[in-house]
Amino acid sequence: MPPPSPSGPSGPAGPGPRRNGVRGVLIGGTLVVMVALGLLAWQLLPATPAATPTPSVAPVTPVAVPSDVPPSVARTPETPTPTTSSAVTGGSIGQHIGYRTTDGEAQVTVTKASWVDNGALAPTRGLLYLVLDVRFDSLKGAAVTGPFFTAVREPGGTRHLITVGAALADPLAMRTLSAGESNAGQIAFEVARGPVTFEVLDESLEPVASVEIPG
Repeated sequence: MPPPSPSGPSGPAGPGPRRNGVRGVLIGGTLVVMVALGLLAWQLLPATPAATPTPSVAPVTPVAVPSDVPPSVARTPETPTPTTSSAVTGGSIGQHIGYRTTDGEAQVTVTKASWVDNGALAPTRGLLYLVLDVRFDSLKGAAVTGPFFTAVREPGGTRHLITVGAALADPLAMRTLSAGESNAGQIAFEVARGPVTFEVLDESLEPVASVEIPG
């Protein structure tokens, strides 16, 4: 009696496991090939450059100028009024007027007289500057001379001392003269235009010589 078959009642066991193994190998190989092809196709695709953002430009809004702002106006400085001078002659102008001093003798000469309407400072309204060119000469002894010992007197008796508002090219200096010496220069008075009397004063401010000046 022959020995029983090792396959048992289910039939031969060898062919089943071998068929299943071949199928698994085929499926795995197919997947590997597909993945490889996919990777190769990805590598071959052209690279797409990244999109460059377009810079945004803000609109420029013009600045409105307020209508209530006054326009700027450049002003040039005003030209100063030129000085006008009117010379006068006659009276005692040009004459040598002698007088006695405390310590001797001297003489005064008004060589020029002018009425001036402007100067370093404008004269008071209604008045002018009387500019006198004078010369003092000491004839004997000593003589105190200078602008502080001079004045002008109006016909009504009002006396005016020197002013500092006029522009003088050669102001008279204060000097004490010995015999043979002289002192010359300009002095000015602020007074209404008209005939006046120029006076030389002594140390007590009393008149010792007078020169008539026409208006």
